[in-house]
Formats: sequence, C-alpha cells, structure tokens
Amino acid sequence: MKNRPQGRLRAGLSSAPRTRNGLIGTAIGSVVALAVFIGFAAVSAPPRRDENLCIVDHSPPVVVALVVDASGEFSAVQQQAILDRLDRALRYTDEPTAEGRIVGNETRVDVYDATAAAGETLAPIFSKCSPAPLHGLERVSGNPRRVELEYERDFERPLLAALGDLVGHSESDRSPILESITAASERSFAGRTVTDTQKLLLISDLLQNSEILSFYQSGVVEFSVFEQSANFNAVRPDLRGADVCVVSITRANAVEDRLQTTRLLRWWEDYVRATRGRTDGFCFGEFQI
Repeated sequence: MKNRPQGRLRAGLSSAPRTRNGLIGTAIGSVVALAVFIGFAAVSAPPRRDENLCIVDHSPPVVVALVVDASGEFSAVQQQAILDRLDRALRYTDEPTAEGRIVGNETRVDVYDATAAAGETLAPIFSKCSPAPLHGLERVSGNPRRVELEYERDFERPLLAALGDLVGHSESDRSPILESITAASERSFAGRTVTDTQKLLLISDLLQNSEILSFYQSGVVEFSVFEQSANFNAVRPDLRGADVCVVSITRANAVEDRLQTTRLLRWWEDYVRATRGRTDGFCFGEFQI
C-alpha cells in the first residue's frame, strides 16, 4: 500500500519534466521555424522599387550618364556598328556581374539626346536602374525565369529601343555637345560625391557646333585658348570623381575628315581634365568608329 503513493509520486515527478521539455521543444521549434521563415522572406522578397526600377531610399551604386550625339546620316550597317560599340562601351564602363547583361546590378543609366535643345531643362529620354537577379524568388513565384524576363522587358529592351531611336536621327546642323554634357552631368550626378561611382559616356563625332563654340567656323582651336574665354564657364561642369569614356564616330565628309584628327581627341581629353574628370586612353582609342 505504501508503494502505490510512491509510485504515483514518482510517476507525477517523471511526467512533469516530460511535459516541460515538450513545451520547450515546441517553443524552440516555433522560434526556429519563424527564423527560417523570416530569413527566407528576407532573401526571397524583392525590394521595393520606384517607377524607374531603382530601389526605394537607396542611391544607385553606379550612375552612367550616356550622352548620344549621332545625328549624322548613317547607313543601316553604320547604325548597327554604333549600337555594337555602345554595347561594348557600356560593358567597359560598368562591367556586369551577371552573364547576358549590359551593365552591372542596380546601375542607373540615364540616356540624353545631344541633338536636342540642350540646357538646364535637358531631361533624359531614358532613366532606369538595372535590377539585380534575386536568388530564391523563383521558389516563391514558381518561375525561375521571372526575374530575368522582367529585366529584359522593363530595362534592357527599352534601353536598346531608346538608343536605336537616337542612332536613327536625321542630320542636324546644330551639335551642342558641350552644353549637353554640362546639363546631363549636372542632372545625373546631382547630390552625389567623389566617393560615389559615376560615369559619363559620350557617343559623338566630337564636332562641336553651337553659339558657344563651332569647330566648323574656327577649326579645332587650342583648348587653352577656349579655356580662357567667357564661354568656357557656361559649359564647365564639375566632373570630380567621374570617369569619362568617349566613343568617337568618324565621318566621311571631306570637311569633317579634315577636323577629325588626333588633335580633336586631345582637345576633348583636355576639356575633361579641365572639368576635373578622368579620361581613359583605351576608351578613347578603342571605340573609334
């Protein structure tokens, strides 16, 4: 008789730890499951983006201001050659981290038409960020190609379409290249510092022709002479911290052939240095068309 209460007591004491351990195990399991869920959600959930595909409240790691001055009469073959050089120049300017892409992840590309009425109101005809691949999102969406399809549809195709339209422009008598560079860089690089990564990519025949300066009228004057003129201050952006790449389009016209010499390339290199930008000899030489 005395053993029964002891047995019940032992049973009661032994059952209590099992219940407590079970509750602790359940709690730990719930915490682990919640942590896994939160971690998975953090990896898988896409970031909030604005209408330009840029991450909300985050400055793009790289900004490329692409100024296109391709207003001459070009054949279909020449137009394709320019687009090919553009592709190479973009890759050179910001090497993509994902195969099959044009520029690096989250880079913002601003495209400007240099043949337009340049000035403070010059606005990009294209301005979007290249969305990075989101690994793990396919497990939520059920479609492993979803992110890449969105990249192609919303970023790459519109960018190539904008470039194609610029290359196909009809010839223009006015080439405000300096004004376009000034307006584009001031708009694209506003608020950024020398520690940020910013690139200026110019596609042009480099033959400035406006009220500020006309190589057709004065020839390719020494840059030091232009630098001392009042007009220089009107087209003098602050390119500190910016890398500048030039794709030079060679023209077949006799007058333009006389102007498009090594001296012209050196003039533009001097201009970039005078505005505190950085030039790259490879970019200047490799991408002549």
